[in-house]
Amino acid sequence: MRASDQVRLFIAVSIPDHIRAPLDAAVAPLRTSLPQVRWVRPELWHLTLVFLGDRPLAKVEQIRDLAGQASGGITPVTVGIRGIGAFPDMRRPRVLWAGVEPGAEELETLQRAIRAELVSAGLADADDHFSAHLTLGRVRDGISPTARTEIGHQWSAVTPPTLPSFEAGEIQLMRSQLGPGGPRYSSLYSIPLGAPNTTGAA
Repeated sequence: MRASDQVRLFIAVSIPDHIRAPLDAAVAPLRTSLPQVRWVRPELWHLTLVFLGDRPLAKVEQIRDLAGQASGGITPVTVGIRGIGAFPDMRRPRVLWAGVEPGAEELETLQRAIRAELVSAGLADADDHFSAHLTLGRVRDGISPTARTEIGHQWSAVTPPTLPSFEAGEIQLMRSQLGPGGPRYSSLYSIPLGAPNTTGAA
């Protein structure tokens, strides 16, 4: 199969603009002070539920339908972006993130339902680890432990804005295209929650 027959896919919840803008303003000063971090561009922010990786183009509609079946019995989720943290921790940060509260448990339920459908069809890998979060930056490889600890110290000092909650009434089947300027994401399908077997092109 040719590389052009494959598409890089993930399923996610979109972040609305009224959440994105104030959070971007809080993070903006660190883009200059912490060049050791590869900051995710605000227009790419999303809450990843299931990362699928490269899948056959011919399977995209099946993936859409299975995700729709899994999410059909789940009502829209109230989501709040609250607080900040790092994986694996603030002393050795590799991923800098904003947390989810409320909505973390509901998104986990949704994620497990979608992944179970896709795993059973051989379209996703089994993975029991999921933590709802919004990735904002990734610390570059090759920096010293001392520098990494300093990044964690500066990140922990950030005061995130108080943001309103929003209703996640749909999920997106997203395509990721990698390039020299960084990834580009596009929504292939919007899949409403609580509406089995109902899908629509984005």
